[in-house]
Amino acid sequence: MTSAGQAPPDAPMDVVIEHYDQQYAEGGFGYGAQRDRWAAWVRRHYIDEFELRPGETLLDVGCGDGFWTDLFAEAGFPSTGVDFSPGGIEVARTAYPRPTFLVGDAEDLPFADDSFDIVFTRAISHLSRPDLFTDASRRLMASMRRVLRPGGLILISFYSRRDGGGTPEHAWHRVSDLVRLIEGVADPFHIDVTGNYVQIGAQRWDAPRARSGRTNGASRRTSPTPGSSARGTLRRALGRARRALRGR
Repeated sequence: MTSAGQAPPDAPMDVVIEHYDQQYAEGGFGYGAQRDRWAAWVRRHYIDEFELRPGETLLDVGCGDGFWTDLFAEAGFPSTGVDFSPGGIEVARTAYPRPTFLVGDAEDLPFADDSFDIVFTRAISHLSRPDLFTDASRRLMASMRRVLRPGGLILISFYSRRDGGGTPEHAWHRVSDLVRLIEGVADPFHIDVTGNYVQIGAQRWDAPRARSGRTNGASRRTSPTPGSSARGTLRRALGRARRALRGR
C-alpha cells in the first residue's frame, strides 16, 4: 500500500475496508505495469539481501491484491497471502492462481503457531500511522511473531523519508522507531535502506536464523547476542543502516 491510496488513519474499520475494496476493484496500486522491475527488486532487496531460500514457506501479511505474494511464489516460495479486504482477496485469487489467499485480520492471523518460515509485510498501514506505538501495531508484531517458525525471518518493508514528518495519511517514521517497535517481539538483525525504501529483517530471540555471514557491500550480516541491551541492539542496527546508505 502506498500513501496515495491509504485510508485516513482514524477511519472506522468498515470505512477502511470499503476504501481498499474499491481501490483494488479499480486496479490497485499499479505495480503490475512494471512487474519485471519489481520482480528484480524482490530478488535483490528481499531474497538476496536477506538470504531467503526458495522452498521456504512465506506469509504475506496485508497482501492486498496479491501482487507481491505472487512475485515470491514465482521465485520459488510456497506463498500465502492474507488481507482484511475481501475485494482485494477476490482480485488476488482471480489474478494469481499460484499462492493461497485468505481474508483475515493481520492483528490476529488465522494460522497456528510456528506456521511459516518467512513472515513478510510490505507497506502495511499500521506502520504509516502518526502514532506508531499503538496497541494495534503491537498486536500486529505479536501476531507475526506467533506464526513464525524457529529459525525463521520476519521481513518488514516500508517507504519512509525517515525524518519524522509526513502527511495525515502517511507518517515518515524513523528507522530507529521501527526497530524499537519490532524489538518488542523479535531481534532486528539486519537493515537494508535503498533511497526511501527500508527493509528490516528480524529473527526469533529464542531461535535465531542460520545465515552465511557473507557481506553484500551494504552491511555485514551479524546478529547481536540475544539478551544484549536494547540500546546496543539499536546502535548496531542503525550503524548498519548508515553504512547501507553510504554504499548506495
